[in-house]
Amino acid sequence: MANADATTNIYTDSLRYTDIHYSDMAGALANIDFSRMDDGECLMLSWRCDETRAGLCHCLAFLGDLLAKGDANLMSENYRCQIAHTLTTISQLVPALTDLSQFVMADLRGRGAVLS
Repeated sequence: MANADATTNIYTDSLRYTDIHYSDMAGALANIDFSRMDDGECLMLSWRCDETRAGLCHCLAFLGDLLAKGDANLMSENYRCQIAHTLTTISQLVPALTDLSQFVMADLRGRGAVLS
């Protein structure tokens, strides 16, 4: 079976260092120190990550609907390239926001500020 990422993603070469799970981003997120933030700030950060992730998913649904309509203006090479890069960037942000939210909540659980 072919590796879909290696054989079908034409943007891999131009964005090869942006994959959250294979980049410095994963390490940076794992090493964030939340000790200087109080419980309320940590909860707000987690909430903002979750809200931003939901907004990004809403944006993806909107782009999907727009593309499904087949607007001739969107089919130009320039628009296709912009949309492709936007979607690739969003695909990197969603796991980063998820990971950051989970790290904050794990820290809060460790403090005993929230229940498991």
